[in-house]
Amino acid sequence: MSKVRQPKAEPLPPVTTAEAAELLGVHVRTVLRLIERGKLNARKLAGGRTMPYIIERRSVDALLAERTPNTHVKKHA
Repeated sequence: MSKVRQPKAEPLPPVTTAEAAELLGVHVRTVLRLIERGKLNARKLAGGRTMPYIIERRSVDALLAERTPNTHVKKHA
């Protein structure tokens, strides 16, 4: 019996600094700090002055997953 191979999911396209900021709900400067701290995987674009990075979408999604609030925390009355 042979296994049926599932097609690989296409990788999500990279996003700009502004798009990452919108997805994360933060300012563009915060995205730049996240890149500097190694929290987002990004490549510097040659000659880019206003938005000098292209960011891997999966690293944005991973950061979003980390920031998702824990729904099991009890709220104090």
